[in-house]
Amino acid sequence: MTELINSRVVVPGLVYRSAAPYGLGAPQVHEVVDALGLRAVADLRGQRERVLAPWAGLDEAGVEYVDVAMDASADESALALETAEDLGQLYLEWLDLKRETVARALSPLAEGTPTLFQCAAGKDRTGMLAALAGMLAGHSREQIIADYALTAQNMPEVKAAMFEAYRPLVSEAQLAHLAEANAPIIMSAPEDAMAVFIDGIEGEYGGVGGFLNSTRMHPAKAFAIRENLERAAG
Repeated sequence: MTELINSRVVVPGLVYRSAAPYGLGAPQVHEVVDALGLRAVADLRGQRERVLAPWAGLDEAGVEYVDVAMDASADESALALETAEDLGQLYLEWLDLKRETVARALSPLAEGTPTLFQCAAGKDRTGMLAALAGMLAGHSREQIIADYALTAQNMPEVKAAMFEAYRPLVSEAQLAHLAEANAPIIMSAPEDAMAVFIDGIEGEYGGVGGFLNSTRMHPAKAFAIRENLERAAG
């Protein structure tokens, strides 16, 4: 069966996560959609990233394409990060800068729409959204961190697909550096990065509910998102 790279279930029947649809044409996309029961894809990539690995056949499959771009391809500061704490702080900065985008990405869940959160690697931007969904679903801190850290075992496959697709955007020298054993921390998925992110949401917003309030999302929608996630999580 066709599968997306770095793909897994966040909340059964409702929230899924993955890397970009590298190498998938419409028939393969339809297989994925049918297998997961997807009805929405929230694409967190910027436009330059999307053209390198576009989605094919979503319209024909009856899947809503949700444009929620958080363009990390232009954020060169990410390559200079040195520690897991730096990485977690970057996630918090993105969250602060893109709160309305994050709110739009979560919005299909208010209608109980099975949704895939997806970016280039399925780790950073996707990891943020998956963590928020997990918090709203009532997942434990340990469960959310473990889900994020699972990407580490998938990084060889993620890197291979990304590097092949990104050659038009990234120099060969930079690709070689990113492939090294001592590559920038952005190319890994350390547990402490997600721990910093979770702690930051608690400290800065008083929890995930406080974050949703900061986005000016209507309280009824926020309530529906949480209720649907909690119900799906059982």
